[in-house]
Amino acid sequence: MNIQNYFARHIYNRGVDIYNSGGVYNVVKVGNVYKGKVLGNHEYDVEIEVSDQLKITDMRCTCPYAMKGKKCKHEAALLIELFGNHSSYDYDYDYDDYDDDHDYEDYDDDYDDYGYDYDTKDDNCSDMYQGHEILEPLSKKSKEELLEIIGQALESSETYQTFFHIIEDMQRVNHIYQMIYQYISSNQIPLSEDYEKIYTSIQNLHHFHQDQYIPDLAKEALNQLLHTFPSLQSYQEDFFHQMIQLIDTYASQNEKTSIYFDLCVKYNQSVIYQLIDKLHQQNIPLDDLLSSYQQKISSYPISTEIYDKYLYILYHYQRESLSSVIDTNKNNLVFIKEAINLYMNHQDYQKAIDLCLQQLQEHPHQDIYLLLLDIYKQTNQNEQIIALATELLYHQYPGQIQYYQLLQQSYLPEIWEHKKKDIIHDLEKNQINISEIYIQEKMYDALFQYLAKNDDIFGMKKHEDILFEHCLDNMIQYYSRYVMNSLRHTGSRSFYHEMAELIHKISEYDFDKAFDLSNHLISLYPNRPAMIEEIRINKVKLKDVIRAIEMTDQDITWYYQISHGQFINIDDDTNIAKKMIVLNSPDYIQLPDHYDIHEYHIMEMFANQLKDQHMKRELQKTLKGKGVFRRFKDFIYKNQLNTAWQQFLYETHRELAIQWCHKHNIEFVE
Repeated sequence: MNIQNYFARHIYNRGVDIYNSGGVYNVVKVGNVYKGKVLGNHEYDVEIEVSDQLKITDMRCTCPYAMKGKKCKHEAALLIELFGNHSSYDYDYDYDDYDDDHDYEDYDDDYDDYGYDYDTKDDNCSDMYQGHEILEPLSKKSKEELLEIIGQALESSETYQTFFHIIEDMQRVNHIYQMIYQYISSNQIPLSEDYEKIYTSIQNLHHFHQDQYIPDLAKEALNQLLHTFPSLQSYQEDFFHQMIQLIDTYASQNEKTSIYFDLCVKYNQSVIYQLIDKLHQQNIPLDDLLSSYQQKISSYPISTEIYDKYLYILYHYQRESLSSVIDTNKNNLVFIKEAINLYMNHQDYQKAIDLCLQQLQEHPHQDIYLLLLDIYKQTNQNEQIIALATELLYHQYPGQIQYYQLLQQSYLPEIWEHKKKDIIHDLEKNQINISEIYIQEKMYDALFQYLAKNDDIFGMKKHEDILFEHCLDNMIQYYSRYVMNSLRHTGSRSFYHEMAELIHKISEYDFDKAFDLSNHLISLYPNRPAMIEEIRINKVKLKDVIRAIEMTDQDITWYYQISHGQFINIDDDTNIAKKMIVLNSPDYIQLPDHYDIHEYHIMEMFANQLKDQHMKRELQKTLKGKGVFRRFKDFIYKNQLNTAWQQFLYETHRELAIQWCHKHNIEFVE
């Protein structure tokens, strides 16, 4: 089954992400319906109805997107849990609308034109020169006219020097910009001396009376640094503080505050928190920065780093407002989680516990349970760990086996042996899927009975290796019965392929039963060519393959006929009609030919593996020049190596035969 054909690609990929993150859990089968919990922005109930022929007949999800009659990522995640994630995507699929649990808003990125204007005839930027006795008329001149005016002005030596210094100053500044972009780049290996060059060059502008350019250059260097490197080396942090020092020295108060606030909003490295501390130490009010964070938080989606910085300021500098802000954002799960983490990071465990309990009472969510569990672990509260792990176990959240293992670690061994029986009994009674617990406790019969009772073929396939190992007869019987019942009805090629996989799995443990089952089905339904092609088990005797390889030479090539299970050969005397049938029909598989067998190479390998070094060298000499095969055979007869050679040749042919069988998925018996 090609699951991806049911969904637009982006929806399917989101389903894969949910599945890979463990967001599918408590999958149970009721009749022909598989029910499960899938964790998106919230926990959703998903149902997949599957026919006897493994066709999807209906899908349902409680998420807002699916309630509109559309296929959602939660349904995709459950399908992947059931069928696996192995099929290729059908690129002809029509895209569906975007699937999400919320409506996206448009966000305008901050655009920086680096000081350049792009004027048009309708642009009024030139109005800024209106009224100026020189600049206004110049703004109306063409490029050629301006160059002519400049040329006339340069005839004065004083004007010439003025222009020269202006151009030299601009070249100096532009050179520093180029250094910033060259040295602070993901394509450039960061070197501390390069950063020192940038700092020195910017600082030296003071000696050329170009102080006005220093803040902008320092700002550009900081933006380039923080944008390029998510984490900073120690010398990069030093460079950060050097740039801050330059801004402190040469920027006005308003300009300085604007630059710092912009950095604090855009970036999240650890130096940003140091910058926030610096703002507070300089008595710069943080209200405007908080307002910027609040504006970001009100937009969705948003990274957790904004929450972290926002809460950092509140916790350290406006503690009196923290509780009310948390209460205002109590419906924002991400915000609450970051607030709990903030308390935990500062070892304010009681406030973290109180916030968790308050949140669980009003808006229970697994993430909050896990944070609370982590707090109890850090504070060694074993009784609370047991109570919470038990609650999570019965809550049917993902990670069930982890809570079970945590309970096992928390109880004394003698108490646990009695307690686990009650837990497993209660979980079974509440119809909770505890397959992983059965496996941990090595209750393989119970696992098989649970899956068989619900006729859960997907659960069987998921755990088939361990079930075949420990419940062999039951699994062979179950798979055989399932295949027989399913093939009462015709189906698609993919359906027959699914059945063939079950038959081939049986063959790994009992080839004869799988072979008999395949032949029995073929005899029952001889008019289903697609089914026959999929489920047929090709069985050969390995000695027949070896014999055909041994009889292959330059003139004879052997083929295996799948439908009749026989070997035939083609040589120069074979009539053209038969040759065309054999060469063009998929019913015939070619065995290794003369070039594949490469007897000369086998002779080399035989000579190289001889332990007698003198014999080895002499035999290797026979392999040079003309008449190699005659000299080789004469040597091995003369030196009584014929028996060893025949055994080596047989083993080599046998290995070729096995490789051929594996390559073409042909079962063999010795």
